Amino acid sequence: MTWGKFDKRSKQRYIATDEEHDLVPNVDSSYFVHDIYSDDDKLKQIFESNEFQQKTNVRKFNAISLGNLLKYEIPLGRKIPNWNPESTDIPNKIWLNKIWKFILESNVSLEVFLHYPLLEVIRPTKELTFLDSRHPLMELPKDDTHYEELIQILEALGIRFTNHPWDEKLNDYIYKWTPKEVLKSIHYAEQNGKTFDVLNDKSKIKALRNFIVENWNRFSSSDGTI
Repeated sequence: MTWGKFDKRSKQRYIATDEEHDLVPNVDSSYFVHDIYSDDDKLKQIFESNEFQQKTNVRKFNAISLGNLLKYEIPLGRKIPNWNPESTDIPNKIWLNKIWKFILESNVSLEVFLHYPLLEVIRPTKELTFLDSRHPLMELPKDDTHYEELIQILEALGIRFTNHPWDEKLNDYIYKWTPKEVLKSIHYAEQNGKTFDVLNDKSKIKALRNFIVENWNRFSSSDGTI
C-alpha cells in the first residue's frame, strides 16, 4: 500500500467507509485513504481533524464528493437509453437506490447532480434521464393497471413515468400522482407545445374527468393541499 503525500499539491483523496467506496467502484482506490488508519486512534484523530483536512487534499467523503466522482460510473451530460434496471452492471436499480439514499440523506443541493442521468424512466420507454424541472417525470401509481387508460392518455401528451419513490426534495423533478399534479403536468405539456389530439376522444376526456372528480378529495386530504 502506498500512502503518498497529503498536501495541497497532491490529488484529492477521500476518507470513506467501504459502503461509500462501493458507491463509486470504478474510481481508482488511490483516491481513497485506506481505512487502516481507523484502527489507530491517533491516526484517526489526525485524519478526521478539520486542521488536517484544511492543510491537505484529504476530505471526508460526502454528497459533494459523490458528485465529483460519479463521472467514473455514468456519463456526464448524456442520457442512458435502453436502460436495464436488472443488469448486473452499473447503473442498475440496486445501485441507483443506494445512490439516492445517500444523496437524500445529505443536505447537499440537488443541483450538484443535474447533469447526471440519475432518474429512471420506465414508461413509455426505459431510460435514465436528468433532473429537469422543465420536464418533470410523473410518479407511476402503484395500482397502474387500474389507471392504465389515464396513463396512456398522459403518455400520448409526452409525459414520462418513473417508479422512483416520490420525495419532497424531488418535488421539482417528479410529479406526485394526484389529480392536482396530473392537471399540472397537462398544463406543462401544453406549454411545451404538445398536441392535444388524444383529448378529442370523448371517452378519453371522460376518463380524465372521472379521475379528477373521484379522487380529488382523497388525494388532496392525504397530501395536505386542502
